[in-house]
Amino acid sequence: MKNQQTIARNIISALDNSGLFHSVKLISSVANGSFVALSDIDILVSNTARTPKENVELASRIIESHVGVLIKGWSLSLLPNKYLLHHFLPNTSLFWWIDISCLPASTDQPLHRNDIDECPNTHIATLWVMNAKHMLRGNTQRLKIKALHQKVFDQNTMQLTDISAFISVYQSIDFSKLPQHFHEQCQAILEQLLNSSNTSLLSTMNT
Repeated sequence: MKNQQTIARNIISALDNSGLFHSVKLISSVANGSFVALSDIDILVSNTARTPKENVELASRIIESHVGVLIKGWSLSLLPNKYLLHHFLPNTSLFWWIDISCLPASTDQPLHRNDIDECPNTHIATLWVMNAKHMLRGNTQRLKIKALHQKVFDQNTMQLTDISAFISVYQSIDFSKLPQHFHEQCQAILEQLLNSSNTSLLSTMNT
């Protein structure tokens, strides 16, 4: 049965067999066996002959050619201390996304979020899924859906509930520009969120 460990082993093998990295390391919960159904997959790569961005982008291309990728996006908030690219895979839970990261050396020229060309629609969709995972796990400390809502709509969120923020941001995403499988899974995730908050999908979406 496919789970995060089997996916991780497949990806690690592809990256190792490429011979293009000095180190390929599985980290976090999937590495130590403490992962749950909502855990993502974290892989750290390195090769001092390339910049961190080049390492991550090279690993990303290998993943794309090996298993395919629905959408991918940079974690802009981590720059320049960590270069991390999220990958959502086809025919796999969106919550099992793969994070490929590389840490910069002190001699590396730092990049900042303005140096990365990121599609805003894809970026918002990616952050929406990540916030949904935190919501479903009850991880309120990492939940930033109201901040994401404010980023999208430039509106005060003081009176807004978390679930209302999820719905509004979801409705702002242009899913016609994203793969159908990604859209279908986001629809299912939204229903999970609504069910977990005991909210009717129909009545909430129509208010």
